[in-house]
Amino acid sequence: MTKENKKPNNWIITLILIFVALIAGSIVKEISKDIGRSAANNINVKSGANEVLESDEFVNAMLKNTSEKLNKQCPIKIDKYTTALGALPFDRKVIYRYQLDINKLIEDSNTDLTTLENTIKQNMITNFRSNPSFDTFKKHDVEMEYQYTDLDGKFLFKFVINKSLTTE
Repeated sequence: MTKENKKPNNWIITLILIFVALIAGSIVKEISKDIGRSAANNINVKSGANEVLESDEFVNAMLKNTSEKLNKQCPIKIDKYTTALGALPFDRKVIYRYQLDINKLIEDSNTDLTTLENTIKQNMITNFRSNPSFDTFKKHDVEMEYQYTDLDGKFLFKFVINKSLTTE
């Protein structure tokens, strides 16, 4: 059968996206917990708590702390195709790095890289819009970049999700 005649196995793509979304959701929950704990432990609510919680320094410290926690657990095998490699925090931005067994994934899903990229991106955007776990990212205007490489570390694709995507 030629590659043009193959039809995508959407269930494989959907399964991968569910695992990626679960990992992203757990990371977001950790950031929310860290922000809440820091706010409770270190901030005098009567003296400008909102300014502190909105400050770049506070948000960036929480992103750094949470990324360090995640990185201690990495690599995390998400499914038979996907491994979370870690997170890199920047100014109001986190880069999440993933590795895909792209050859096996394309073979098993009967699709191509562009279709996989678009499907993963669209599902992550939908998750970002609808999952309350991402509210902290939206509130603090944190940008998330997802980078994917193959098993040899060769760049495959990346995309960015941020607050501007909250409306359709």
